[in-house]
Amino acid sequence: MDSLESELQGSGHNLGCRGMGRRLLSRYSINIPRHIILEGQRMLDPLGVELRRRHRLRRRSYVNKGPNYAIHVDQHDKLKVYGFAVHGAIDGFSRRLLWLKVAYTNNDPRVVASYFLDFLRELEGVPRCIQMDRGTENVLIEDIQVAFHSEYNDANDYCVIKSTSPHNQRIERFWMTLFAMMENYWVDTFRLLVDGGTLDCTSPLHVECLRFCFNQMIQCELDDVRIEWNQHRTRASPNVALPGKPDIMYFLPVLYDTHDYRIPVPLEDIIAVKEEFTTPPPRKGCSSTDMEDHSEWCK
Repeated sequence: MDSLESELQGSGHNLGCRGMGRRLLSRYSINIPRHIILEGQRMLDPLGVELRRRHRLRRRSYVNKGPNYAIHVDQHDKLKVYGFAVHGAIDGFSRRLLWLKVAYTNNDPRVVASYFLDFLRELEGVPRCIQMDRGTENVLIEDIQVAFHSEYNDANDYCVIKSTSPHNQRIERFWMTLFAMMENYWVDTFRLLVDGGTLDCTSPLHVECLRFCFNQMIQCELDDVRIEWNQHRTRASPNVALPGKPDIMYFLPVLYDTHDYRIPVPLEDIIAVKEEFTTPPPRKGCSSTDMEDHSEWCK
């Protein structure tokens, strides 16, 4: 029983009775009938036995202490083949969407950083921590976050977490919802244009015309999705006492026995950094470089 308990507390906590039998035999030279192992698992780990019976995974616990304690930033490329790059951020505690933008690129750090600075301008501060992937598009966001923390945060907390996409779970899970809410319609629409021979995605001119016609429409839908999501009631989560609406959880954290973890930053500093180091995406969504390449044709 001691060997079984030791394995359940370590790497063997997800093993069934058959796998545990092999583990005990190979590591401890103990040969125990399967039904006895199962009875021992039911006594020591009833939840694990029930989850395996229902074919459910034992999921990791996600803990976030309050608004702006950690935000999750990522890009989404489902529409990129048609010329539309979506970028977003979500608050880990409340699951409130902080921004949801579409532009001609997600690869330009100056464009991506403009979304972040717009958020900081509304917040008049910086979040305690940002989680994002290691892509080069995030280098300016990282530099701005570190610089503001170095200047205005006395605590030596880590303020940037770089991880793979599966670990950035809050925003990665939302992309599935976004596809169901509106992106699948646009994918099907553009695919019909391609299949009908009207649209050639390998032609920069076709892609620029597509951006000119549909970029603002897609951005309006993204804005509507953001409003709908921030006002819907979330499911129960282990890190809060009660489920709630993202907007309420974000702006009224006292209802959940927590507080806002933002680090205050003077507004004039945020504006100065935005003007010097960022490039806002064009309103029509078109890439100025590609349009210059085809200016003669357009005449």
